[in-house]
Amino acid sequence: MVLDLADLYRYLLHHPDDSTLAAEFDHARAYLRIERARLGQSRLSVDSELPDALRNHRVPALLLQPLVENAVKHGIATRKSGGSVRISALTNERYIFIEVRDRGTGELLGAPEPGSGIALAALKESLDRRFGDEASIDLEVGDAETLARVRLPLASTDPRRES
Repeated sequence: MVLDLADLYRYLLHHPDDSTLAAEFDHARAYLRIERARLGQSRLSVDSELPDALRNHRVPALLLQPLVENAVKHGIATRKSGGSVRISALTNERYIFIEVRDRGTGELLGAPEPGSGIALAALKESLDRRFGDEASIDLEVGDAETLARVRLPLASTDPRRES
């Protein structure tokens, strides 16, 4: 766990603005390993899927952090049996879609703590400044599952683009 914490801090120092999608996934998985240690190994399962073709695409640093943190805080930690978090990325001819899905299992451990929405609002504002209407973030909240989906323009994240 100490090594994962060190990796998180190192990531923050080396990726102040942009990062590759692969580095974002690695950072999110390190954070989730810490949460597994905190919650208990059996209460949190993690799965991720990042196609090789998207690994080097440039995205805003810390894009995934608030999404996976919310997934754990609101979807997993609030359930007696915990649940699962899945991080994935896919593309079509115009966009990259990055998804964080949490599925809680078991009964609720009291009322879910309401969020302030600050992290998602800051993320939306950051995406809007950088990509305008080409980017979006959507949240679909259900009783036992929540899906956060970020849409980014493929051309603006392409590692081959000229700066």
